[in-house]
Amino acid sequence: MRFDIGNIKKIAPDIYMIIINIPDILRSYFSDQDTSDLRGNKNILISDHSSVSSFFDPGDIDKINGFRSFKRQIEWISGRMAIKMLFNILKNDPAKTKTLKNPVTNPDQLKNIKVMNKDSGAPFINNQPEYHISISHSNKYSIGLISTNKNIRAGCDLEKIEGKKPNEFMNIAFSEREINYLNRMFDQQLYVSWTIKEAFLKYLETGFHENLKKVEILKNRIFYKGEEQKNIRIITDSIREDYIYSVVYNSC
Repeated sequence: MRFDIGNIKKIAPDIYMIIINIPDILRSYFSDQDTSDLRGNKNILISDHSSVSSFFDPGDIDKINGFRSFKRQIEWISGRMAIKMLFNILKNDPAKTKTLKNPVTNPDQLKNIKVMNKDSGAPFINNQPEYHISISHSNKYSIGLISTNKNIRAGCDLEKIEGKKPNEFMNIAFSEREINYLNRMFDQQLYVSWTIKEAFLKYLETGFHENLKKVEILKNRIFYKGEEQKNIRIITDSIREDYIYSVVYNSC
């Protein structure tokens, strides 16, 4: 089948990212569902949708059906499909000679690609230790990131730009130094700093188990427990005009 997934980008040596348009998944596989308000929709039995269940094994289907909201189900599905599609391309075309746009995908191939989670919550591809992966989603998009170099770890985060965040969020997410810096900047910088912070936490494979204020983003530089992370590289870009993503990875 041919699936309109947008572009796959090589964003750094040995690091590739795929962008999934969630409304495309809804139109292609859930046209019988009311998708006008995903947040308010209860979960559905994905096993009833054979076209989607063909991409996942029974353990995955149980996981999907265990989520209480349709929104969370779609986020999980789109993130895993992103990694499965991207890995399938990179694994079957090591020379990267094929087109990286709108690849043809085979559900049977994708079902055999098992995306699992470590105890920390960090995702990984089963039996593929040389690949490092990261997943993020926000509103209409999901992104999947794969490093094909076993010595390069990477994390990614995607956020929709929605204006200034409330003080409660700021006080939880940022240190006093960060807030003082962000108060002097345009609102967009808040999303740049936040995506870098989340991407770095995913790079560490700790997620939100780590204290958010131990990671400080100042002038797009990362400080962890007070020390600047000079071996870390940062890529920040946009999807359209209202989404920002950041990728964090280590230099070899």
